Amino acid sequence: MRPVPESGFADVQSAVGTYRGRLADTSLQLSERNVSWLRQQLSEKRWHWFAAFDDSCAVGGALVDGGFFATAFVWVFDRRTKELVEDEAVVIPSPLLSVSSYPTVGTVATVSLPRYQLQFVREQTALTVSGTFGDVTLSLSFEPTDEQAVTAICPVPERKGGVNITQKEPNVPVRGRVRTKKAAGKEFSIDGTGFLDYSHGLLGRETRWDWAFLSGETRTDRPVACNLVEMFNEGVENVIWEDGEPRSVGAAQVVEPDVVGADWQVSTACGTVAVSLTPEGVRSQDVNVGIVQSRYHQPLGTWEGTIAGEKCAGVGVTETHLTRW
Repeated sequence: MRPVPESGFADVQSAVGTYRGRLADTSLQLSERNVSWLRQQLSEKRWHWFAAFDDSCAVGGALVDGGFFATAFVWVFDRRTKELVEDEAVVIPSPLLSVSSYPTVGTVATVSLPRYQLQFVREQTALTVSGTFGDVTLSLSFEPTDEQAVTAICPVPERKGGVNITQKEPNVPVRGRVRTKKAAGKEFSIDGTGFLDYSHGLLGRETRWDWAFLSGETRTDRPVACNLVEMFNEGVENVIWEDGEPRSVGAAQVVEPDVVGADWQVSTACGTVAVSLTPEGVRSQDVNVGIVQSRYHQPLGTWEGTIAGEKCAGVGVTETHLTRW
């Protein structure tokens, strides 16, 4: 896999491909590529998503700048009682939330409201996610490595000038604390596995994907992971990791079961991945604010199967998502 370029564009043409490392500047050169101001306001989107798992709990969330509107959410799942103990979400005007075009340094994403104050900050080798979000207080420190990060620069054929830059980091060591006011004021101490997803794109009016983001180990304790998406980014971001080494794979299928709570099936056409995710819980959200509508369904749980011919198992999420913006 090639190292990440200094820019996502060469002579205003997007450098479509899958790269090793993080792109420091994800600016989309919209003015230089003659994308109108109105189109920028309507179609440019940025978000930063995270999740962390250990034996006792899972926690996740995202800050999403959708143009005229923004959304933010945080959830906390007790893996011992199988209960979603917190699920806080807000839909707000975009100026109240910020996601940077520079995801490798400083404050990458932030929201600041009376009850919702959350920051994602990159300092040296760590990303911290900290603050208070509704009834949740959290302080998490992710420690990703440059070698494991993958940047995909993807075409968006349904939008003139469309492009999406996404950066994925699985199997990230994470430590910290999460406290909730509900469930008798539970506090979780986390020492486990993290997932990071940063994306910045000029997207189509309707965006849909089926997604799986999984981390785990083989039977011989070798780390493995996969990031697979269907119906989005033309599969450019489809990657597996073996011992931290990323490798592109082909088209993927992420199949939601017909029966609620049954296993999701995740596979690649080339046969490199064939796993099943068994949901422990699920986080769902529907948003309708006129011109912006979305449906989001994300099970979280354990998985097992084969990656690159080896039997393995771990934790992660699958997701089905449809947005009109």
